[in-house]
Amino acid sequence: MLVVTEAIFQPLVHSIRKSFSSLCKTGGSHIRFKFPQEVEEGISRQITAELDAAYAYFSMASVFGRDSVALPGFHELFKEFSNEELQHANHWIDYINLRGGNAKFQSIKAPPDNVDWTPLCAVAKAIDMETKMTQELLKLRELAEKHNDVHAVKFIEDDYLVEQYDGLKKLGDLKSQIERVGDDGVGIYIMDHNILRKYEKKKTPCD
Repeated sequence: MLVVTEAIFQPLVHSIRKSFSSLCKTGGSHIRFKFPQEVEEGISRQITAELDAAYAYFSMASVFGRDSVALPGFHELFKEFSNEELQHANHWIDYINLRGGNAKFQSIKAPPDNVDWTPLCAVAKAIDMETKMTQELLKLRELAEKHNDVHAVKFIEDDYLVEQYDGLKKLGDLKSQIERVGDDGVGIYIMDHNILRKYEKKKTPCD
């Protein structure tokens, strides 16, 4: 009968652990081709920026959902803004994976929780945030162009910059409309009701 002593058992355990470790270890990409490190790092920073924005919009949405504020239309609107930023972050992650890169995640900033957002202030803040986001995208595009990363340049232009400028126009229109009706009273109630109706129609199943 074979007696398994500690002297035999310990090296065996070590060998098994080493085998499993090598099996689970992630190797380098098989498809990475002309994807500059600086561009990859810039995209990782952009992912963080998108998540920061999503967190901020979610915070604003929560204010409009309070019973003391009761603006369900703006609540849904800013929830949509938050979801869009999350989709953008996910889209960037998919792009890094497409290029054989590795997304590097960083801490996101907690938005202030003591701000009593009004529709006008929230939309003005959104314009400021989206303007800065557009500036960062333009910098990222310049970085990709500097490294002659044609694929990244086209991706940023087609998938992000067009949408950014369209979104800024819509936010600018919304700000003008709020200024016209006033930030408090019947006018903003009617505007909020009209915004809410759009979301209710989206949720209504087709007949």
